[in-house]
Amino acid sequence: FRLMSTLSDLRHGGKGLSEIDAMLECPLLLPTAASSGMEFEELSSIQQWVVTSSYFFATCWVRQLINSFIHAANGPDAPSSTGGSSAAAAAAGSFTSSSQGFDCDEVQKKIVARLRALVDLEEELRFTASKCFIFSPPGLDLLPAPKELYDDEDNSSDDNGENEIIMDAPETTKNVSKETKKALAAAKKRATTRAKDRVKSKQKRLKIKQRHEENLINRSLGALRPLDSQVCVALGFAELSVVGNADTQGVSQGLSQFQQVTSCGGPVTTLLLKLLRKALSDALSEKKGLAFKARMEGNNLEEDADNDNPYVAKEPSPATNATNFANIALASCEDSSKKSFALLDSFLKGGVFASLYEHLAAVAELRCGPNSSANDDAETESQLVETARCLFDCVKSMMSSELLTRSVSGKMFLASILKQIAEGDRVDYGCGKRRRRPTTAAMGKLMGYVMDNVNEIITGAYTGDLDFAMDGVYC
Repeated sequence: FRLMSTLSDLRHGGKGLSEIDAMLECPLLLPTAASSGMEFEELSSIQQWVVTSSYFFATCWVRQLINSFIHAANGPDAPSSTGGSSAAAAAAGSFTSSSQGFDCDEVQKKIVARLRALVDLEEELRFTASKCFIFSPPGLDLLPAPKELYDDEDNSSDDNGENEIIMDAPETTKNVSKETKKALAAAKKRATTRAKDRVKSKQKRLKIKQRHEENLINRSLGALRPLDSQVCVALGFAELSVVGNADTQGVSQGLSQFQQVTSCGGPVTTLLLKLLRKALSDALSEKKGLAFKARMEGNNLEEDADNDNPYVAKEPSPATNATNFANIALASCEDSSKKSFALLDSFLKGGVFASLYEHLAAVAELRCGPNSSANDDAETESQLVETARCLFDCVKSMMSSELLTRSVSGKMFLASILKQIAEGDRVDYGCGKRRRRPTTAAMGKLMGYVMDNVNEIITGAYTGDLDFAMDGVYC
């Protein structure tokens, strides 16, 4: 599909996606639903392989569709107060809905529909991959099943001999000799011991089988085409807003709106929040080379000429100008910082962090508000807890990032992010007005608003999940 979109883009002068937009909603021919349900284990090995392969490649196809069309779901670029619009446009491949000739709202609806289909496909793949032992993702060898799954430890021949002794025993033992009584008692004891051993062996094989199935699932899901970080902007789409049409919300959401919310989270939201958590962790964390880390731990004290220490000063060649010292000093962080700021710029324009505010407020209202009694069932509570934990991880990634606090540009981005998370303001960032350098007091005030929502989620209602409570404390 990437080859098709690239060639079509070159042929049609930069509007290639609009010429193949039918692919975004084109149906896929897949095995019947019954073949991936309870009847799956009744299929032959070849049929199981065909069904599992179909779901694997269909999932990869849908992921690539979303990766390609997500850039066309963005509206026209607005001037950014932090000066990152040009970098973001370059990072996104300069694709927008207007540049591709799309209706932005229609593309967003289709992408959300594909995301829902993706969740269903991954669930089907998770089941079929765990049951099909002969399937392996492309490029990976077949994972052999543990030999314990096929070992027959029942020793049926020995059991038959013991059963014959017990069956031949008389109903009463009054006229039975002592030797016969001892033999009968010993046979019953051995039969009881063997029965217990069979139960333990069965439980052991069941655990081994479950572990092997988990490995098969992880291999298959890990080999899928990864989702692009830009897919996180779908959190800001109106179809995934927890308070209705998000495009009409020019200011922070009112409390009355969240009191009307009846549900929050779900498979698609959880998928996007986990993707956002990974994207923020990768973009905002400082990663050093493995060799440099080993030297810092004292495992390798020799400094070679090609070491990967990002802070070491290198001698320039005689032909190198003195001005290159600055480039050498900044080479390790400048490119990564630009990419990180470009990604944050696209998230801010898409209202991603304002969506985090909406979800934090909605979870707090559903767990602790007047309508919390209507969400007492375990499934709803589990969904709210899972959503809250993903939100906590996203907030923690931003609050603990040195990239957003060590420079003026980083602090400007952090102030804009906090404004969206604290107030839900989707419009202020893209309005184009010039901002002053944020003060420490203003930043602290915004952080306080965010922590109020986190504190209410944790302390406003009882939870027996200690890990969930500690996630909120660490946040």
